[in-house]
Amino acid sequence: MKDLSITQKYYLCAFNEKGKAPLFTNEDVMASLITAGIIELNAQGLITQEEKQRFTIAKPWDESLTHLEPLYQAIATFKKPCNPTDVLGYYYLQLTEKRLRALLASIGTSLVDAQLADELPNQGLLSKTTKYAPKPEATAEVMNSIRDEVLGDEPITDETARLLFLLKCSGSLNKHFSKEERPTLKARLKEVEKSEATAQAEAIIANMGNLLLIIIMFIVLMVVIIGITTTSLI
Repeated sequence: MKDLSITQKYYLCAFNEKGKAPLFTNEDVMASLITAGIIELNAQGLITQEEKQRFTIAKPWDESLTHLEPLYQAIATFKKPCNPTDVLGYYYLQLTEKRLRALLASIGTSLVDAQLADELPNQGLLSKTTKYAPKPEATAEVMNSIRDEVLGDEPITDETARLLFLLKCSGSLNKHFSKEERPTLKARLKEVEKSEATAQAEAIIANMGNLLLIIIMFIVLMVVIIGITTTSLI
């Protein structure tokens, strides 16, 4: 397998064989995906972090991380340094999912080009969209590498620590470990959460927290309203 970025690895492990995030954790999965992208853009020097968890463009787009161009352009739309909540709002405080779909398409296409995912056109009942489904063997290869570190005796690498943290935050981690392996996983996660490697990811996720909660509550409310309306019409 070719070298993959943290965002690409996260996508392979968080999205299912239909190219979807689980229904009830979709927003958490997307928040962690955006977090991975911000970390990657920052590490590449395309954006820079200022005080109080604010990010701004550091240099012109250079095609070094083509799968993250939509996220880079999202940050570039802000006239002043933005925080992670601003970025999350850019994607979620919209009438359509056009911006989210563009980001997912860019990351998904990069995995299709690497033969690590399949393109699934015309998905959905009402709004037909293209999904990008991780190939099971690609997900297994990434997760086997992570599991070897988690279940081994050596210290966990910084990149694996970040992946573990993001997968845990989005509820995408336990499904990759057996019941017997989870006690070891739990112990290793305690190490990861104390690691300096996860500090930036933890701060970004925490910054998104209040808006993410509002988004989730709004979606739950809409589901309840739709359910009540549907029931009354029967």
